[in-house]
Amino acid sequence: MKLRKSILFLSLISLMVLSSSAFAGDFEYTTSGSPATATITGYTGCPNAGAIVIPSAIDGIPVVGIGSNAFNSCSGLTSVTIPNSVRSIGDYAFYYCTQLTSVTIPNSVKSIGRDAFSGCTGLTSVTIPDNVTSIGDDAFEGCTLLASAFFLGNAPSMGAGVFSGCSSNFTVCYTAGSTGFTNPWDGYPAAMCAAPQLCAAEAIYGRDSEETELLREYRDKVLSKSATGRQMIKTYYELSPAVSEVLQKNDTARANARRVLDSLMPVIREKVKQ
Repeated sequence: MKLRKSILFLSLISLMVLSSSAFAGDFEYTTSGSPATATITGYTGCPNAGAIVIPSAIDGIPVVGIGSNAFNSCSGLTSVTIPNSVRSIGDYAFYYCTQLTSVTIPNSVKSIGRDAFSGCTGLTSVTIPDNVTSIGDDAFEGCTLLASAFFLGNAPSMGAGVFSGCSSNFTVCYTAGSTGFTNPWDGYPAAMCAAPQLCAAEAIYGRDSEETELLREYRDKVLSKSATGRQMIKTYYELSPAVSEVLQKNDTARANARRVLDSLMPVIREKVKQ
């Protein structure tokens, strides 16, 4: 079954590279600055949003922020993928999104506002990228199933009660070489933990490789701009855990997957440049 998923994953990647369609905007936004940048302020699909992929640009304007209250009480939101263009997640941005079970925060994000994910009772884990330098008060307060927060970098500046009311066995995890963490850290148990699970592309090329970054750009700059592309991203992440497990254990499967992706890289680079 897992091997079949690996084959389906490679087919999906091929379709993702070869497909394209028009972007239909469901996101409300404001612009500022010169050159202009965009901040997401709302989503017309709430409350029954399901899984969404935030585009890296709208009408050619790069999306650099998720504004305050943008998805506040969007109760039907189940997962959200944030593009690698976003630098900040505003106050109450995903407040009380009670069905949110998965959030992908990119390395471009530097700040997470107060109560940004407060009351997201479906979250069980979250990975904080190494570029995040500040997390506001009560950012994950009341996330009752949240059992771990994995920090990929050094300890950021953190407000009061960031993880208050989370799971009774909640633990702050950090990687080897991280600094600024103590046990307890800011009142929360902290421990060096195994790195979080890699997605399928990371299992093939490595977490911070040039190829993985290119695939992230393709996701954010090309696929996220179309309804078809966003559905493909959703399917990719649904398959990724099982596929990643196969790829990490099976050298032959990993080599075959890399060979397929390597052959598609020229097309991917061209589409990212367009």
